[in-house]
Amino acid sequence: MARTRLMVTATLDSDTCVECGAKDGIFVETEDDGPPFHNGCRCALLFLLPGEKPYRQTFRQWLKAQDAATQDKLLGKAKGKLYRAGKVSVSGFVDVRGNELTLDQLKRRERRKPK
Repeated sequence: MARTRLMVTATLDSDTCVECGAKDGIFVETEDDGPPFHNGCRCALLFLLPGEKPYRQTFRQWLKAQDAATQDKLLGKAKGKLYRAGKVSVSGFVDVRGNELTLDQLKRRERRKPK
């Protein structure tokens, strides 16, 4: 018997944190692996039947469609500029645990990349 899949869905607005935006659309194994991820978290789990596809815009799609002011409100001006230049994706602003990276951490990570 096929299992129900659990997909994290983030609220699509300028008050959504980068950590939750990066987790939007990922699948988790159990309800315990899903939201809430922090105090005030507005993410939810979407239960999908086997073969069912979500009919919704992702956070990545939503952010891309926003103006620079909204992107800067969410990411900060420096990170917004990096995002618009295509240097960092939404998921690139967080570490493997989903914690938002500072600008210094992003710079250090960039220096470590092979050229």
